[in-house]
Amino acid sequence: MGDIMQTTSTNIQTLVDEYLTFLLERRNRRPLTVQTYRHALKHFVRWCEHNQLTLEGLEPDDIEAFGWRTLRNGGMPSAATARASMVATKKFLDWCVARKHIPITGHLDLVTPSQPDSVPNPIADTQWRALWGSDLCPDDRLWLGDAYWLGRRRYEIVTTRPEGVLPELQQIRFERKRGKIRQIEYQAVCQWLSGELPWLTEGWTEWVQLLEETSEQRSGERYLSVYAETGQPDLDGNRLTKRLWKLCDAAGLERFGPHRLRHSACTNFFRAGVEPAVIQNLMGHESFDTTRGYMSISGYLQRGLDRKAQANG
Repeated sequence: MGDIMQTTSTNIQTLVDEYLTFLLERRNRRPLTVQTYRHALKHFVRWCEHNQLTLEGLEPDDIEAFGWRTLRNGGMPSAATARASMVATKKFLDWCVARKHIPITGHLDLVTPSQPDSVPNPIADTQWRALWGSDLCPDDRLWLGDAYWLGRRRYEIVTTRPEGVLPELQQIRFERKRGKIRQIEYQAVCQWLSGELPWLTEGWTEWVQLLEETSEQRSGERYLSVYAETGQPDLDGNRLTKRLWKLCDAAGLERFGPHRLRHSACTNFFRAGVEPAVIQNLMGHESFDTTRGYMSISGYLQRGLDRKAQANG
């Protein structure tokens, strides 16, 4: 147990480093999670230093002010960003109190903003066709098809190992949240989608061939994707997001993030008539309420497609 001490910006940083090590080594948190906390707490240390604050005197208003601080570009953080900053700070202070590094402070009375329900936000069919039909290198075509047709997250894509692709079973095995190992039958998924949504799955057989050939070519490497840094897969978000922005710019499209490809995949599964329980398993949704959120979106899209088909018929 640590001794209670008057904190300064220097030993706040020391406590932050110790806390992050604790998360990684004792709580077995994913590197991506620890990286997120590291980013938030780095700004927290600077904020305390700038405002000449110590941990002992922090009150809920102080932490709220940190969460809603003006950003470097002069703008205000989104509600989700402010919440993430406050949650990371409160958990860090809880840890400090539990280990008696600081006395109990007013931060315990802080009520962090609730996480608003996310609204599914798939990209338009025309956006996908323009992106997929643009001049893509094999490495980009590999991860884009994975994200759009299989709906896998960025972290799941970049941390897939070459041996995780099993051509004999036509499966991809990979790690999901909290270390769970899952598999997706990529051939079966793409084949089903191509039968129901052929205008969105052009080139899927070539994509499957690319996936299997790449896994064989990189059999001696740690990760299948070239966008994963060995030992630092926690950087996947920034790397894939920036890469996708470049591809959108080159294709003349408005920029969007990789996670919207996952939203598109879930929506397309509903449009293709896949059973909801199967979709929940494919997407790795812990709650069926998350899966249910895509029903109204996909229903609206399907009605629009039906009207278009009738008009063309």
